[in-house]
Amino acid sequence: MIRPATIHDSHRIGQIQVEGWRAAYRGIIPDGVLAGLSVESRAAGWRRTIERDSRTVWVAVQAESVVGWVSLGPSRDGVDGAGEVFALYVDPRCWRNGWGRALMHAAEPELRMRGFTSIVLWVLERNVTALGFYTKLGYQLDGADKVESFGEAQLRELRLRLPLEGQGA
Repeated sequence: MIRPATIHDSHRIGQIQVEGWRAAYRGIIPDGVLAGLSVESRAAGWRRTIERDSRTVWVAVQAESVVGWVSLGPSRDGVDGAGEVFALYVDPRCWRNGWGRALMHAAEPELRMRGFTSIVLWVLERNVTALGFYTKLGYQLDGADKVESFGEAQLRELRLRLPLEGQGA
């Protein structure tokens, strides 16, 4: 089941984010940055986000436990007509069970309903697993990139885009 997150999901969302970062970004983001991640800090941030707008974060639930989540909204880059998937994380123990795909498929109609004609998202260039996942869903590199700092590391992110036109937009 996919549903909008509630503030009661905040701790689990933070936990999945920290566990997801440590599993997905090992060898990409410096170990010190990953070791310094705090579930409590992430959970507090997600609680504030959900309190501001409960339709910003959606969770995947299996057997009454949150196993993944997606965060979405208007493009932070001001891309004309674009919504953005800010983040997608699934509990690493649940990877490759379809939860990421289900969350992305739930995000598309939500963003379309909000009037967006495309979806953008950012992926670390070295995260080849995520790049493969999103391209299988139809996302394509749109040529935009940026450099983000993670501790002492400067890492390049690539923007991908999925047009929503022709899909009931």
